[in-house]
Amino acid sequence: MSVATKKKIGTEKGKNEMEEKKGRFAEALDEFRALVRSRFQLLYIISQESEYYLVDEIYKICQVGTAGKKYKKDLVLWDVQHGFFKLIYEEQDNGKIKVDIQDVSKESTDAIQALEYILTDTSSKNIIYCLLDFHHYMGEADVQRRLRFFSEYSDILRQESKTIVMLSSKNDGMERTGKILPPELENLVHLIEWPYPGETEIRDKITKEIVPNLNKQLADAKVPQIKATEEELDALVNSCKGLTLSSVSNVANMSVIRTGTLSSKIISKHKKQIITKNGLLDYIESEETLDNLGGLDMLKKWLIERKPIMTDDATRFGCDLPNGVLMIGPWGSGKTTAAKCVIN
Repeated sequence: MSVATKKKIGTEKGKNEMEEKKGRFAEALDEFRALVRSRFQLLYIISQESEYYLVDEIYKICQVGTAGKKYKKDLVLWDVQHGFFKLIYEEQDNGKIKVDIQDVSKESTDAIQALEYILTDTSSKNIIYCLLDFHHYMGEADVQRRLRFFSEYSDILRQESKTIVMLSSKNDGMERTGKILPPELENLVHLIEWPYPGETEIRDKITKEIVPNLNKQLADAKVPQIKATEEELDALVNSCKGLTLSSVSNVANMSVIRTGTLSSKIISKHKKQIITKNGLLDYIESEETLDNLGGLDMLKKWLIERKPIMTDDATRFGCDLPNGVLMIGPWGSGKTTAAKCVIN
């Protein structure tokens, strides 16, 4: 292998490590920043993450600018309760941030009125309008017509650097088709599917926010501090995968209240609530092991051989985790028991 080839491989490996370290949220924010800077007029963010978190991240982008202070923007929010409003952040003496609401237009509590306000408001420029829970209105013909007009016929949004961001956890307007966006808007609205937090975000959330805050509270109560080894931290991060950051915070507090520390078992049990609400899957708790499973020697061999790569060390080394196991067979052949054994 030549020196140039080794250098290229090393560069690619370093690039991949940087991308992994960067995290899923950072990549999503970069995409959002690039879309706004490119003057995409209609963006639709679908996310299970906390609404406050997403709005706060968009606010930070507006304050810093999409490409430096020259491109700073105002953030105006809309919902059916307040109409148009702004969030005012004020730092208090204790270091905490106080958030107040400043009304912009209380009259525009209807979706049609809101879109008309955005189009006719020529007094402001460089604005991101964030429409909350707008999925309820995406199936309405009047809303579709105005959004099409904004995108295809009106130069006002582009000239005044206005961007409409529709923020929602799901879409209720297209129940019959199952689509997130109506066909009339598919080519006009850029969809951003906000990812669940990855290992980077979860680890940072636990080590930089949750543990320090909890330890501060425990110190005030003269209770032993929370300390976690690297292995325990890896287990915590793995158990939190599939949760939103707000859920991670809530379940961490519950774990400390119930056990006095951060327990991966308590956090894993919280997922049972999510799965039960979904109604599509059953959450199974099992103490079965391969020793309790008769026959199926090929499956046992396959699982035992792959057990060493089912660790965080193996993942960091570059090993690919199996996508899963699909078990097919007649009734009574041991599929359910085998699946319960795989858990442990």
